[in-house]
Amino acid sequence: MTNVKYLLAVGSLLYTLVGCGGGGGGGEVIAEKSIGGIWNGNVSSVDGTTSIPSTGVVAEDGRFFFFSPLEFDVGTFITSENSFTSDLKAYVPFGEAFAIVNGEISGSFIEREQISGTSRFEDGTSASTFLYNYDPTYETPSSLSSIAGLYGVTDEEGAYTETFTIDAAGAVTGFNTDGCVANGEIKLVDSRYTIYDIQLTVTACETDRNLSGLAAYQPGGENDSGSLLIFADDGSEPFIGVLIGQ
Repeated sequence: MTNVKYLLAVGSLLYTLVGCGGGGGGGEVIAEKSIGGIWNGNVSSVDGTTSIPSTGVVAEDGRFFFFSPLEFDVGTFITSENSFTSDLKAYVPFGEAFAIVNGEISGSFIEREQISGTSRFEDGTSASTFLYNYDPTYETPSSLSSIAGLYGVTDEEGAYTETFTIDAAGAVTGFNTDGCVANGEIKLVDSRYTIYDIQLTVTACETDRNLSGLAAYQPGGENDSGSLLIFADDGSEPFIGVLIGQ
């Protein structure tokens, strides 16, 4: 993962995708194929000369956040059979701020396996192509009790720290070295999968923010703590951050 920012600090960089489900009628119920998942892959220029790594999360309700070192994309997929479309809001780094570029994406997917497609600018000009592979850690069941606890992050020099607490009801509180304060809530989206809805209000900072997004819990190994990967935005800037279980 590149250019990970701290939750109570400013901003981030990123790129592309998501899915939703439904049912059929008339007696037999036919389940819609789901594009939900944690996805890792590459975004390529239309001429194929440039390719960069990209990662994202797609909730079962259709919301998605994808990022690369070049941009951060937000939207909601509409699926039909094995195809998808979505309007796209892309945050593109521009100096110390972000430019917002609108567009759309479309393509095809194999449920719990692969996503591929093309993104286009608002005028219909092709912007890039993408290919993602499914990460089966998405199928880790979610519960508030499993993520409740203390989380933190410290920079490499040890000069900056953040501390967060998630209680058993999903209330989130946090603070950092600079005195910024975060309060909010994390909720289940679908208990079968490891994606959560997260809402945070950050105050007492240089810029106060109301963040809305998705979080993916990654269980730890024998010698590693679990972590919470957060993708969010406030309508004018994106955010991606990692909180490590303590």
